[in-house]
Amino acid sequence: MKDFIKCLEIAKEAHKGQKRWNGEPYINHPLSVALSFEDERLKCIAILHDVIEDSSYDKHILSSKGIRNEIIEIVEILTRGQSESYKNFILRICKSQDAIKVKIEDIKHNLSDLKEGSMRDKYELALFILETQRV
Repeated sequence: MKDFIKCLEIAKEAHKGQKRWNGEPYINHPLSVALSFEDERLKCIAILHDVIEDSSYDKHILSSKGIRNEIIEIVEILTRGQSESYKNFILRICKSQDAIKVKIEDIKHNLSDLKEGSMRDKYELALFILETQRV
């Protein structure tokens, strides 16, 4: 649990001041994703899953704050590159079972408060693809 508390503090710091589309503090999203797991390692990956993509933090900062490389590697897989298509991003995630598990819970949480439309369709298709790849 000690590792998760450290990861939670880092995520809170990285997402400080950020809001979700509905006005909630952004940290509520990765926290909800993290709480869907029992395994502490997956909780850590989940709480950090948007840190590199949505803040000024990078893998070097995470490492300097004591995050293990095995967690950082999965967080990097879950980080979409600036010029990377969503399709290629999802296909890349399919190469890691840990990344698949976290991304599935991430998408499920995003779908829980997303209205009908193209974003919902995109997430539902990605969820279908990832669920077929989960072992």
